[in-house]
Amino acid sequence: MSFEGARGESLVGRSFDGFAVIDEVAWTGAATVYRAMQVDANSRIVALKVMDALEQRLREEQGDSQNPMWREQRFSQVAKHPSLVRIFRTGRVPDGRYYAAMEFVEGMSVAEELRHRGSIPWHEAVIVLEQLAAAVGVLHAAGIVHRDLKPENVLVRTSRTGAVRAKLIDFGIAKLAHQRDDIDAGVDPKTLSTPLILAPEVARGLGTSLASDVYAMGALAYEMLVGRNILDLHNPTAQACVDRILSDRPIPDVPLREAARELPDDLQVLIERCLCRAPEERPRDGTALREALEPLVEQARSRAVRSPGMWSRMLGWFGRDAS
Repeated sequence: MSFEGARGESLVGRSFDGFAVIDEVAWTGAATVYRAMQVDANSRIVALKVMDALEQRLREEQGDSQNPMWREQRFSQVAKHPSLVRIFRTGRVPDGRYYAAMEFVEGMSVAEELRHRGSIPWHEAVIVLEQLAAAVGVLHAAGIVHRDLKPENVLVRTSRTGAVRAKLIDFGIAKLAHQRDDIDAGVDPKTLSTPLILAPEVARGLGTSLASDVYAMGALAYEMLVGRNILDLHNPTAQACVDRILSDRPIPDVPLREAARELPDDLQVLIERCLCRAPEERPRDGTALREALEPLVEQARSRAVRSPGMWSRMLGWFGRDAS
């Protein structure tokens, strides 16, 4: 399909609603992300996430006429943390497509960093994980389940002072904890989240929860430390992921203690707890996970002084492959 037919007309060089669009920086598969100047807010740079024309048409044909990014904005307003992206405004572009204006985040995704480096040393990874756990804890305290905690949705950058900063950038499929996942309406569990990070209970059709977010944090930690996904699938189709999760094989196949031998014992045990098949055996929420990571952060900072981090300083919003 052409850009105009599937994604909609390019907005580069256009102005609307107080925004002057500068260039396109990413395509997520369902939305195009632009860098723009918001001239009615002290001329700050923002990211404009604009829904693709085909995606919006499909939603409207299914009877969903509400801007789904409005929900992301609402979650951004009630759950505020330095490691959560801020969403300023939602609306429609001149051709009717939905948009959200949000914080322009500099950094590379964890997914891109792993492609460059293979894996992340534990003393770098644990600092990022603690920041993310704190952000997820704020979401959980507000009664929000993120449902998509994966390497593509985490940006990391190194500041001029050498400090590492992580940012969780996408609330696209987040939900309120008390809301069901539309299971009664026949929704396939494979569509509730990215299949690679489905918690076992979600794969069984029991729905997402704070506990499934904690599992996803464990999957993210494993991938950062080991350099391969938690299921070790080379062709991770949705059905292949569900079949693997529901099998009797352990998750992961290669225990963390064998795949990353230099980890502190406390970190290994904590990640294994996050990946327990039984939700009640995991840390109860993001805040509990952050609290468990805090002592490890002090060890990590001491180690980092002797072995400076290598997080890339390349800039970009969402990276090249975000979703």
